[in-house]
Amino acid sequence: MSLSCAAPAAVFDSARQGDSAYARIRRDILSCRLMPGVTITEPGLMETYDIGKSSCRIALTRLSHENLVTSRPSMSSQLLLKFSASTCLLRSA
Repeated sequence: MSLSCAAPAAVFDSARQGDSAYARIRRDILSCRLMPGVTITEPGLMETYDIGKSSCRIALTRLSHENLVTSRPSMSSQLLLKFSASTCLLRSA
């Protein structure tokens, strides 16, 4: 019996796609392409950024840890972008 510590390629691929999705969504939040206070949905992000559910959730988890998004429990998986408008102004200066 052989035990392998290597993770399947699909796991690495999903993580890499999640990292890319995180970077793109974060950039759009900080540049105010996604405006403060807007309500977005997971399916909306998946369509806009052409990403899968796993990648979307990886990105949203990281953004949540940075306090850039807040999940609002509902049937439609809505998210509320909770950063302030001053974030946009600071980033554009």
